[in-house]
This record gives sequence, structure tokens and C-alpha cells, in this order.
Amino acid sequence: MQVLGLSVLGFLVGLATFKLQQARLEQQRQADRIRAFLTEMLDAYHGVKQARRMLKAESAPRTAPSITAKAYSRLLSDLSKHQLVFETLARSAQLIEGYVDNGCAIPVKEAGDPSECGRASVTQSLTGHFEEIESYLNGVVTEFEEHYQRVPSHGRIRLADLDLDETIRFLYETDEFKAKVSRRITAMVEALETTLSPAAPCSRVDAEPSVTSGRPSPRYHCADIVEETARPGCRLLVLAVGCETYFLRRLDQEPPGEPAEPRESTWAFAECESATRLTARR
Repeated sequence: MQVLGLSVLGFLVGLATFKLQQARLEQQRQADRIRAFLTEMLDAYHGVKQARRMLKAESAPRTAPSITAKAYSRLLSDLSKHQLVFETLARSAQLIEGYVDNGCAIPVKEAGDPSECGRASVTQSLTGHFEEIESYLNGVVTEFEEHYQRVPSHGRIRLADLDLDETIRFLYETDEFKAKVSRRITAMVEALETTLSPAAPCSRVDAEPSVTSGRPSPRYHCADIVEETARPGCRLLVLAVGCETYFLRRLDQEPPGEPAEPRESTWAFAECESATRLTARR
């Protein structure tokens, strides 16, 4: 009986250990999904900002914006690709929002009152925010589909003559763009970042970068704060760690007069680690 009891006890201990290991593996897999989601979201957002800036430059001046068929086709094709990514992200968000801190209720400030404190807040799920972003971008892309044939093959044409109301607002209504896109991205990044922060470290910290399976091993963890060695006081937060790159956000204040938009960037391990030093670990 004693032997049988020990065998049963050993089995129960082994089963409990196995279940704990499986739970940890599932937690790590979920964290990896969230990191991949964060990376795809930031890439798409940066693509939208780049397309908007280039479109604004190609259609200057603001007082009477006009554009050529070549520039309009090229830049709206780029924007359309990013709009489709946000459409995919809206579907993918349904699979992870239950695992994200406050993923079902993320508040953002609406457009309207110039005073930040005077703006009302809108609270939506992760999925809802992506659907709003996709719908906003889709309005601009739909105008392209409907009016591109009216653009002359040579010369320029005024955007107003093409009835591109959504496009004009996309370019020049900065507060609306922030409310529809930028503030939503900022709020979602913070929710995803908070979810990842208490999770298992992205990687072990080594005195020097090591190489595993032919790939460099990162020195920094998710949620670490680093400082650029060439610019003392310029701090960056490690949002996520990819296979070979860090995804960072600047923490220093925006210069006076500059729009308060997220300032995320991607740095290769070696480039980042040679240009920064660790200042805080969460």
C-alpha cells in the first residue's frame, strides 16, 4: 500500500507539473501572438503616416491642393494596402482582445474642442478601434476608386474639382486624423504594452549579445527603458522585441508646436545596443 501510495503521489505531482508547464507555454504563445500583432499594427500605422505625408507634399499648397494622376495612383495604392492590413487586424483583434488589459474597453479622446480637457472620450474594444480606423481609411480609398478616372493623364487637377472631400479632410484635418487614427493607435499600444510588461522576459540579458541558431540574442527586455548615448536625456521604451529588431517609443517631450503623435521606431539589435545604454528595468 505504501508503494502504491507513493506511486499515486508521484503521478499527481507529475501531472501538476505537466499542467503548469503547459500553462506557461500557452502564456508564452499568447504573448508572442500579441507581440506579432503589435508589430503588424505599428508597421501599418507608419505606412499610413508616410502615405499621408507624401500625399500632402505631392498636393501642396494647402490653399489649393492639386495632384497628378501618377502621384495619386501611386500613393493611394500604398494607402489601400495599409487599409487592407487594418481590415485584417480588425478580424485578428477579436482573437486576442480578451487577453489584453482593458482590451474590451479602451478610451480615446474624440475630435472637436481644441482644448484637450474639453474633448469627450469614446470607449471601444480593440476590435472596435480597428474597425473605426479601417472605415476612416476606406473612405479615402473609396474616393480614389470612384474618381481616379476623372484625373487627366497629363498635368495637375485640383482635389476640390474631383470632389475628394474625404481625401482633403484626411490630409488637412489634423485633429480628426489624430482622433480617428493616432490616438487610437497610442491607446492600443499602451494596452498591449501593459499586457506584455508583466509577462515572461522576452530574452535573457547577457553581458554581450550572443548568437543562438544563427540569430543575435537581444540584450534588452520588453518594457526596458534605454537612453541614447549620443543624446543624454533622450529616453526610449522597448515596446517589443522581434527576431532581429527592437520596437521602441521615445519618452522625451515633443518640441513646442509639434503634434503629439506616437513616435515608434524599429532598430536592429546591434545598431540599438551600440547607440544606447540601459537606464531602467521594469
